[in-house]
Amino acid sequence: MQSRHHPITVGLCAMDKKVKAKPMRELTKRMEVGGEFVFIEYGDDMILNQPISEWPVPDVLIAFFSDGFPLEKCIECEPPHFRTALGGIRMGRSRPPLHEC
Repeated sequence: MQSRHHPITVGLCAMDKKVKAKPMRELTKRMEVGGEFVFIEYGDDMILNQPISEWPVPDVLIAFFSDGFPLEKCIECEPPHFRTALGGIRMGRSRPPLHEC
């Protein structure tokens, strides 16, 4: 596999409890070893208090919904080519519709 000239930046958009959890730390640590990925944490302060215009723009945005997570704000910052990805969280938040498929 041909390597890129720069690492892929991955934005982790989630409340601090999820971003700083041991499993997430282990996952990001393992993915950063090869130098192909760099993670940007969008924690509580950024998500809740900073305007979207100040958020860093990653190559990939991964969002994890939880209580207190401002989903609509996160969707608002989503680049157009990601529009359907976060919009799907609205449906995924409620598990019964997923089980009805």
